[in-house]
Amino acid sequence: MEITEEDYGARDGIFSRLCLEEFWNTSQIWRSPEPAFGRCVERSVLVWAPCALLLVCTPPYITFLRRKSYSPTPHTALSYTKMIVHMILVKMGLEYGVPNSGLLWVFWLTMLLCGLPQLYTVIISTVNLNAKYPAVMVATFLVQYLSSIVMFISHCCSDVDSSIHSLDKTKNPSPEMWASFPSILTFNWCTNLVWKGWRRPLTTADLWEMLPEDNAASNAALWASTVASWRKGQTSASLHDHCHVLQSSAEDVEDYEVPVLTILFKAFYVSFFVTAIIVVLAESSRFISPYILGLLIRFINDEDQPVWIGYSYAAILFIFCEFFSFMRNAAFKRFFMLNTRIKASVMAAVYRKVCYVLCVFILMSSYWINGTLFTGSHKLHQ
Repeated sequence: MEITEEDYGARDGIFSRLCLEEFWNTSQIWRSPEPAFGRCVERSVLVWAPCALLLVCTPPYITFLRRKSYSPTPHTALSYTKMIVHMILVKMGLEYGVPNSGLLWVFWLTMLLCGLPQLYTVIISTVNLNAKYPAVMVATFLVQYLSSIVMFISHCCSDVDSSIHSLDKTKNPSPEMWASFPSILTFNWCTNLVWKGWRRPLTTADLWEMLPEDNAASNAALWASTVASWRKGQTSASLHDHCHVLQSSAEDVEDYEVPVLTILFKAFYVSFFVTAIIVVLAESSRFISPYILGLLIRFINDEDQPVWIGYSYAAILFIFCEFFSFMRNAAFKRFFMLNTRIKASVMAAVYRKVCYVLCVFILMSSYWINGTLFTGSHKLHQ
């Protein structure tokens, strides 16, 4: 009996209607001696999944780039190679001083992982002389996959440091500023410091300077701008509520009490929520890893299942453990740096208030002393 397009559409929906074949058959895939997901899944879901990841993550990544305050990164041959394929994100990364795009690195890694089933099917069908894929499709897929490998390797490397930033560069800048995304993910950028500390005791001269967004000057400026924005909003609300007010002075704005928790939330809410998301992903491993381990134990007890399923469970368990280990380390680092930035902001605000009160006290004391001396000399003259 011939299966028509309507039969496929009624059975599996739009994907089967587009592919003109069955989209997904769990029992057939699970009992197959070879890992084959089907041509429809390999040419639709596994191709568009990395693209969907890129489209979903692009808006928050652009917001992250616009918050960077680094100097522009110079153009190199590596950066030109990247811009040919994906102009927008890499160009924005260069303009905002990000030497390597973590989102694009994740995209190409996902593209390689999603292309592995189709690569395996293409290789097996070619070796067994099975005409499952046309020769043109095999050739184009191999070229595309090799290009993805080249792009992934290129994104594992970082561009050179900014030459514009060299004018105000510190004596011992942190290598994290120009480290690649894999280096930041694995903390490989601090390997030299660890090696140096193993060979001899570290001194103050061996330590690097803090990142520009982590030093006290940047956090003090962020606190001041957030307080100014909050006071401006309070002044606008006050003028809106009291329509009979004819004028407002800067002294009226200073009368507002600054809520510390509100200002801290307005200044660091983005970093806090990003860190919270990373923590949720990291802590979810407590539930996912035991489940995968249970599937692996169940596979060992069942001798009827194909061997490739056990290898798949082991690979998935390894990938999940490594992924969530990276997430935990990243969350710990971000929490530590967020704590440091909050402390620096509060201390800068306290010291600024103390200096303001001290200056007012000195001026009032000077005015009182000068006034007393002037009165005494005037009486003496009389």
